Amino acid sequence: RRHTRCSRDWSSDVCSSDLLKLQGFLFFGTAHALLSRVRLFLSQESVEFVVLDFSSVSAMDSSAAKVVDRIAVTCHQHHCELRLVNANPKVASSLQAALASNPGPAVPFDQDLDLALEYCEQGLLDRRQDRFRSAKEEVWHHLFPGLPPEQIAAMTGFMRERQFAPHEYLMKEGEPSDGLFMVTEGRVAILLTTESGHQVRVRSMAPGTLIGEVGVVLGESQIGRAHV
Repeated sequence: RRHTRCSRDWSSDVCSSDLLKLQGFLFFGTAHALLSRVRLFLSQESVEFVVLDFSSVSAMDSSAAKVVDRIAVTCHQHHCELRLVNANPKVASSLQAALASNPGPAVPFDQDLDLALEYCEQGLLDRRQDRFRSAKEEVWHHLFPGLPPEQIAAMTGFMRERQFAPHEYLMKEGEPSDGLFMVTEGRVAILLTTESGHQVRVRSMAPGTLIGEVGVVLGESQIGRAHV
């Protein structure tokens, strides 16, 4: 969920990132087909991030790992950042050996797909900050379009500004819903806890959005977590 101006700007950048999920044993032929696909969309679209998800890859031969190295070179030539995600220790070892002689920047390995996608999302936003209004101006424009300045000033008298450190929680599930937050700068991740106890990020809140309003309106406890 992003504020209106941010959403409009992203509509022209729909191909700015690509996620490719791989599975099974990765042979040279499959890897080479993947290389051809990456080359094709890099030549046709403005892609800034490519994420290869190895969570379903059981193993790979050395020739396939070398093709991934060629994918890294291709991405670097097109000023595109490559990220490798969820590679098991055996696959990661093969990839690291193949990438050791790569002349380009080091290719990062992520252990969580959601964090990798969040990194790409933040990168796209950071590179487009000059298109947006100042954060606080955007908040008021988005939440209260057309509201006279004197009424906005009256509303701010009932608010207080708070700053949070990275990874600090604004709220946690089960806590009483005794207030709501307006995001004016940075981003806030909203997480839900699954039955297995794993936390899943369901959305990121950018400047111009509200957090906690549902609990306040319904008078119920928080059902999720929110952290910077």
